[in-house]
Amino acid sequence: MTALELAKYCNVSKRTILRDIDDLENQGVKIYAHYGKNGGYQIQQAQSKIALNLSETQLSALFLVLNESQSYSTLPYKSEINAIIKQCLSLPQTRLRNLLKRMDFYIKFDDTQHMTLPMLFSDILIYCTERNVMLVDHRVDDNIKAENVI
Repeated sequence: MTALELAKYCNVSKRTILRDIDDLENQGVKIYAHYGKNGGYQIQQAQSKIALNLSETQLSALFLVLNESQSYSTLPYKSEINAIIKQCLSLPQTRLRNLLKRMDFYIKFDDTQHMTLPMLFSDILIYCTERNVMLVDHRVDDNIKAENVI
């Protein structure tokens, strides 16, 4: 749907629609804009990909840190980290891809077993970064206590 069509449907100006779309994007709503004669706007259903502009040295450092984190991290992001590492090892730049593969083959980190935090921790991290209020139940001296925290 174009901005003009949406404006007519909502009985507001096109400028109001464009401003509201901008506000929604600033709040984190993923809106995809099609430009041109048959253009329009739509809300993206899937998570959008984030492109990083990294130098070879920065990518190598990130790759090593991600590999190292696998050996001791208790965060519940093991599959996500593995997916990033796999993407790094599948880069189209042959020289860089081969460098990362050699690093992956020759550099090993001591794999100590830790208890991984539950996936609920991921939700808590998101709430913390967005500074949302959440109710947390926890046990204190065999009593369950509920607190609102930011």
